[in-house]
Amino acid sequence: MNQDFINDALEDFQEENSQYSYELRDDFSSVVYRYDESIESVVQAKMLMGVTSMYALNGIIESGNSDWSVEVTIENCHTGNVVAKGVLPGDSITFGQEEWEASYE
Repeated sequence: MNQDFINDALEDFQEENSQYSYELRDDFSSVVYRYDESIESVVQAKMLMGVTSMYALNGIIESGNSDWSVEVTIENCHTGNVVAKGVLPGDSITFGQEEWEASYE
């Protein structure tokens, strides 16, 4: 069920804009989402909270280890520049208009 949710969310994400992309490491250690500031807020929330959570949960299920961490990186899909980055669950990943503008420089 977790993987079905991830697959559906990723499909919605890529349907939003053909330039949007993602990378999910096979070892459940990191995710990279590439999109821009015009992403629909519902799609963004589904990616950042839903996909990332289910991805981490799949890692726990597969490894049997509940001591998890996932590095999350958000990149501007037009420039490749990092908008925000952090390691969950310890970090708080926050970004807004200022970070998006800086990612175009």
